[in-house]
Amino acid sequence: MLKNLEELKTYPFVIGVLEGKITKTKLKLFISNINEFLKDEGFRNKFGFEKNQYTVSDCTMLIRRLILDDSYKLLTGVEAFANYVATKWPQVNENGEILYCFAGSLAVMLLGQADSITSIDVSYFPKIVPYQEIQIPNNFRLVLLHFTRKIGDLDFITSQIYGEMLKKANAYCPDDKEAYSLLRNRILTKGGGGLSINELPELARSCFRLVKIRFLLCVIRLNITVSCWLKF
Repeated sequence: MLKNLEELKTYPFVIGVLEGKITKTKLKLFISNINEFLKDEGFRNKFGFEKNQYTVSDCTMLIRRLILDDSYKLLTGVEAFANYVATKWPQVNENGEILYCFAGSLAVMLLGQADSITSIDVSYFPKIVPYQEIQIPNNFRLVLLHFTRKIGDLDFITSQIYGEMLKKANAYCPDDKEAYSLLRNRILTKGGGGLSINELPELARSCFRLVKIRFLLCVIRLNITVSCWLKF
């Protein structure tokens, strides 16, 4: 089992591969260096290496472990936040239809921790009909993990089913506030009445960056056509 990772990350060849974008040249140099060091039994024992020779796959997993070790708490908070949101506001309704999907930096960080994704048959959309499982290459996951950072808000993409739910809820406003509130509380929304950072568990809150905004005026118009969907 690997150990003393903080010290391992002080080695120049490790620093070199972790800084900036990981290229094929940097990966090739890292493989050459690590295998040279692995010839030394003292090095292997010090850091818990069980092999004296690392393959390309071994090296990419090692780099991923080093990146994750540095960002472990943040990525754990990201997972806790996504689980909290998806539990309170399910991504799929009782008919097996997609309501929304995470997007933005949150989705990128979740994808970076996945081994595979399952695409769906878009001819049945928004119903979920699995089509194909796709393995995520190690080098691609390494690239994604370099985008690990605290998030500022929750980005998500909605389906037409979500829009219909929102329209149904809004139809009760302002005549029947009780029915309106009941239906709106079942829908993930942004802004007033939506998710509050104060309700999140401490671990889930840890993935957010807190900023002071003096003045913000933002008008956004979006026209989105969803042609495919990935569920994480």
